[in-house]
Amino acid sequence: MAKKKFYVVWKGVKPGIYHSWDDCKAQISGFESALYKSFSTLEEAEKAFSGNPLYQVFYAPTDSGESGGK
Repeated sequence: MAKKKFYVVWKGVKPGIYHSWDDCKAQISGFESALYKSFSTLEEAEKAFSGNPLYQVFYAPTDSGESGGK
């Protein structure tokens, strides 16, 4: 069984937290400079959505323990 993910969209058609990739994809497809990321838990997604998205995307550890960007 696939592990459940939660998707945060900071910049897209309708920013928010989505419970499926299809729902997330609908908000970012064709949206120039869309900003989004997946999270393992709803709690992580909620914290990220209310925080600074650039920190979450580029500096926060990913599931593998590495930073997401530089």
